[in-house]
Amino acid sequence: MNNVYKLHVRLIKTGLQNDPVSLRRLLLSFAAAAPASLPHARSVFARVPFPDTFAYNILIRAHAHSSPSHSVSLFSAMRRDGVSPDNFTFPFVLKACARLHIGHDAHALIIKLGLGSDIYVQNGLISLYGSLGSVAGAFDVFDEMPERDLVSWSSMISCFANNNFGYEALGLFQDMQLVGNLKPDEVTMLSVISAVSSLGALELGKWVDAYISRTGLKRTVSLGTALIDMYSRCGSVDDSIKIFNAIPVKNVLTWTVLINGLAVHGRSEEALKVFHEMKNADYGMEPTVEHYGCIVDLLGRAGLLNKAFEFVDTMPIKPNAVIWRTLLGACVKHNDLKLSEKAKVKIHELDPNHDGDYVLLSNVYGQVGRWDEKANVRNSMREKKVGKKPGYSFLNEGDMVHEFVSGDDFHPKSNEIKRFLISIIDDLRLDGYTLFTCNALHDVEDEEKEQSLSFHSEKLAVAFALLRFKDRRTIRVIKNLRICYDCHCFMKHVSNKFDREIVVRDRNRFHHFSKGS
Repeated sequence: MNNVYKLHVRLIKTGLQNDPVSLRRLLLSFAAAAPASLPHARSVFARVPFPDTFAYNILIRAHAHSSPSHSVSLFSAMRRDGVSPDNFTFPFVLKACARLHIGHDAHALIIKLGLGSDIYVQNGLISLYGSLGSVAGAFDVFDEMPERDLVSWSSMISCFANNNFGYEALGLFQDMQLVGNLKPDEVTMLSVISAVSSLGALELGKWVDAYISRTGLKRTVSLGTALIDMYSRCGSVDDSIKIFNAIPVKNVLTWTVLINGLAVHGRSEEALKVFHEMKNADYGMEPTVEHYGCIVDLLGRAGLLNKAFEFVDTMPIKPNAVIWRTLLGACVKHNDLKLSEKAKVKIHELDPNHDGDYVLLSNVYGQVGRWDEKANVRNSMREKKVGKKPGYSFLNEGDMVHEFVSGDDFHPKSNEIKRFLISIIDDLRLDGYTLFTCNALHDVEDEEKEQSLSFHSEKLAVAFALLRFKDRRTIRVIKNLRICYDCHCFMKHVSNKFDREIVVRDRNRFHHFSKGS
């Protein structure tokens, strides 16, 4: 930065501060020193009498990452001044738009200006469409490209991964490997790892890990941290620990990902141990809201609800909705209605339209038989048009994914699965399992409640796995909502009856079941 200012001073002393060529050189220097130099760069740019495309491009590019709104404003000024954008303008304008999640009309303008066939512009459009959630728009651009480079493939894979099209991302990655002259880089692999993480597919995760080793890709801090998170989200925190121990360089995020992984897998003592190790490693860090969230989760799991509330009240960081939601879940688990209502009030101030919060509060009313209050919560959801997401679960089998929705008949083996599930429940009753009906939706007869609980999606998934997999593999189920108390009890009994390990990843954490525990 000092050298840039020295250059500016020299221009003033020599009387060249208004010379277009000298100002262009100065702008380039400021751009290279961004983002610290950006305010000064804008003041210099304002003195350029007739800025051309090159001058605008310098400033748009300099702002695209750290100050995207300025990039977009500069582009608007460029258009007002009648300066024509070129194929070097749009990649950075599109990058800025993607960060701001705006720019739906950018593609039409690009086509109008005859720049739609430029590969750098096309790559920018793929990223833009991905940020806007338009996977179809991104793929249309990708599919129509006569030539694609590594950025093209990586951008499309990232678009799939970031919009919950995990299998499509992995399929495209496989297609990419058939293109002989392209070698995936760190950016590509981070998107691939993200796709695997969202799917919770452990075997695919191990393949990706082996692929990175086989191709000799350097395990950077970013890549190592992503692998730690991937293994945790795929249900194997032991593999997360192995990666953590093997990578030579770690940052605060690396430590945080491992601590969070241990916490959501219920390994609280190890999570605290790693937290203290991180502090002893002298990272000069201030705890983030994620660290405080882990402590709240651990206190809640232990049933220390008042202590958890005191901890949140004295946090130096303002607690977010996630922390209050963690507390609400703990209150429901431990059947504390008073604290549940307090947590729900706090959540409502921060995130009033989250369906899961209403369902949790509704459940705690049901557990104590306060059906009128339970009905009021449901009515409030309807009045505020807060829809409850249907519960669904899925499990992976090789490159296939089997999906189950609570109570539906869409699976091709639905009747067989339900018959087998009913027989499992009947057998488990003999071993002491009783359907926990307090969380059923309405104040109805027990038989109707039991019918509703019997076909929850995670139960259907486990019944299918027992029918399908005759070997000793661990049954791994992913559910979009929190697992209910009854299904939790069911999994414990099944793990003991069939001597199978079961791992359920729900919206909040992992649940490990083995030999009835």
